[in-house]
Amino acid sequence: MIQRVVTSGLLLGMLAWVGCGDPGAAPTAKVDGTLTLDGAPLGNATVYFSPAPGAKSGGRQATGTTDSAGKFTLSSFKKNDGAMPGAYVVTVSGTGVPDKYTAAEKTDLKVTVESGKTNPVKLDLKKGE
Repeated sequence: MIQRVVTSGLLLGMLAWVGCGDPGAAPTAKVDGTLTLDGAPLGNATVYFSPAPGAKSGGRQATGTTDSAGKFTLSSFKKNDGAMPGAYVVTVSGTGVPDKYTAAEKTDLKVTVESGKTNPVKLDLKKGE
């Protein structure tokens, strides 16, 4: 009887673990980009890809931080895994970023991430726009 209870408990535990799945298993596509401000690299900024209203990208935001050359790679579930395919509104935070690009309601930056390939992105922010 005790063996049956232990075996049943182990079986239920395994089923629960398998049933939960790995959220990192969602399909993502690599996104590498460059961020500039009036053509000059913008380092130490955070780039946010938020699903566009009505987009079917799974509702998952992806982010990346620029290096001194303005280069970034997006992460969604784990480091540098990219973004889920779909349409995104892009916002940016950091020193020197014009206000226009800091909120989804203001930005005009939009990107579509395609599945099955690396998606290169060039974002050039403009002062005074």
